Amino acid sequence: MNTPHLLGILALTLAALPACNRKLETDDDTAEELIPPGWTCGPWRGGGSHCVDGAVEWCHAFDDMVAHTHPGTDCASLGYECREFDATDSAHCVDPDSSCEAGVGWCIDDVAYTCVDGLVAAESCDPGTPCISDGYTAACTEVAGFDATVPCLLAGAERQTGEVATVFDDVFDHAHLVHLNQPVVVTLPEQTTSYLAFTIRSSGTFAVFLSVPDVLDVLADRNEAGSPVFGGLAWSSCPETWPEYWRADLDYDGDEVQPVPYVIRFRPVTSQEVGVLVMKESAE
Repeated sequence: MNTPHLLGILALTLAALPACNRKLETDDDTAEELIPPGWTCGPWRGGGSHCVDGAVEWCHAFDDMVAHTHPGTDCASLGYECREFDATDSAHCVDPDSSCEAGVGWCIDDVAYTCVDGLVAAESCDPGTPCISDGYTAACTEVAGFDATVPCLLAGAERQTGEVATVFDDVFDHAHLVHLNQPVVVTLPEQTTSYLAFTIRSSGTFAVFLSVPDVLDVLADRNEAGSPVFGGLAWSSCPETWPEYWRADLDYDGDEVQPVPYVIRFRPVTSQEVGVLVMKESAE
């Protein structure tokens, strides 16, 4: 029997198997995780994004948070193609027939256009994070500060219907996410703690406006740690619309690309509709 030959075949066979039991580096270097083959959101990845059905999907798995995904730009809606870039573990909506040079960026109708690997890439911006460009780059950017009448004017706009979660870990699903500067109406469940999430892209002071007083319990980070809030008063410019608003200094601790989630926790109260508006008051 040719033992060296058999060992060589065994080594090649093992090398060809999927990486299903790779070691996950930790502080004590002792933990192991079963890591499925292919693109999977988990603590071994941290951030990153990939393509799902022609759209970008983000992975959030920083620190000790529960790994979850967020939908990004629907590339098909822009007439673009979703393409993955392994070197940066990211996905972008690109025009495959375009060409560009790094260091350019522009905005059209709140879509940020940049150059990624020699191709024009696009990202749709949310209502609370308009596209801002300096000519060299473009990005969906939070705008801090607003006139006292703005929350009143926004309240008069058509409100979207939101959906609260009744389990904290479920709130990171897109169905329970509200955008900055976009008023929503949610229905609180009967005598049950509930949750609503929003995301930030930079540190600063944020304001949460509520159409019903005495329903806010805690403003928490992704690990369910509460953040100090202050206020609890009616918005003076339209107290009948926003009888209560709260302010909090929130820290952005992401990777400078992905938004970071925060959670509004509602008290267990009588089932009722509540209008919610989140805005950025000032930058850090």
